[in-house]
Amino acid sequence: MVMVRSAPLFCEGCNTDIPVGQEHGHWTIRDKHYVLTCSDAKPGSPSRAEPEPSALSDRIKAAEQDASDARAALTTARALFTESNSIANNALSAASELRKERDEALLSLASANRSKAEAVAEARASAEAEIADARAAAEAARISCRVLEIRQPSHEHIRLDDPPQALEPLLFELGLGHHVMLVGPAGSGKTTLAELAAQALSLPYYLVTCSPGMTEGTIFGRNPTGTGYLRSQFVQGFEEGGLICIDEIDNSDPSTLACLNPALANGKASIPRPERPLATLHARSRVVATANTFGLGPDALYVGRSQQDAATLDRFVILYVDYDSGLEARLARPEVCAWAHRIRFTINRNKLRRICSTRSLVRAEAYAKAGKPSSFWSARFLASWSDQERALIN
Repeated sequence: MVMVRSAPLFCEGCNTDIPVGQEHGHWTIRDKHYVLTCSDAKPGSPSRAEPEPSALSDRIKAAEQDASDARAALTTARALFTESNSIANNALSAASELRKERDEALLSLASANRSKAEAVAEARASAEAEIADARAAAEAARISCRVLEIRQPSHEHIRLDDPPQALEPLLFELGLGHHVMLVGPAGSGKTTLAELAAQALSLPYYLVTCSPGMTEGTIFGRNPTGTGYLRSQFVQGFEEGGLICIDEIDNSDPSTLACLNPALANGKASIPRPERPLATLHARSRVVATANTFGLGPDALYVGRSQQDAATLDRFVILYVDYDSGLEARLARPEVCAWAHRIRFTINRNKLRRICSTRSLVRAEAYAKAGKPSSFWSARFLASWSDQERALIN
């Protein structure tokens, strides 16, 4: 039979190697094995069963070389295995170090969280202690309140419990016959202080509110044609005695206010009254002016104020009126007072163009009495503040 092979074979008939794919000879059976033979066999040619000694030696050497190459490859493989094993051990060691560092970081984070929690607890305890102290101080202030007695000749003595701190120096100046200008931030109680002074001195209270369009007629009265003279609040208090409050005096035209100079300095005023054009200051008449500035012109907060004439300012003793913490402690609960003080501290520290007046505190107290939480007071008060300004409040 004719065979097509997939590997080279040796033909014993012609004593040659047959390449792959080449047809050659016939298969016969010898000693129970298939043997390739062909018709090209040459008599006397050597068979595969009896190879020549030189060919056998070459094959042995080739086998030995193959064994040597195999041993070298095995050695190289062992070296690569050892190196890869070392790399793997190093990687495991590095992973172990990373796990150790991770565990240490987690422990450190847990410790930091504990410290933060302790700091928050400490701050909360400190705040609660401060609130308790404020409550105790407020209670003590209620128990041991100040008492102010006003004694006047030919007038009954007046006793005032818990008066504002600025009332006593105001009464002192008025008692010396001085006219006074109260200067302070909006909502610090300047106008109320003037009214309290009138009550303390048993004087009628007259109010003149200033504005940029105010005329001399607002101060000294008017004489419309055919109706006769209309006396003003100022002239009535000036002639009959009383405490005249000129409110927001720095909001008026300085030229208009100049008409007050003779009246305040000399006790005489020229008024548009035909029958008696000269008004004379009553012995028990006093003038108290209120202002947000010292009469030197507008500033960042009070932009609508006017600079006043130095001659007019010279007629007054100037007293500064700030927010009265003692009065506020009597007007509102400690939580509301602490809230207002924190707002003011933020305003002053950051130089914000904002105010937190006693009026704001009284409104917050009204919200608290109505059962509203502090977040409600803050939302109402901070409605006009920017996000950046709100973020400054701790």
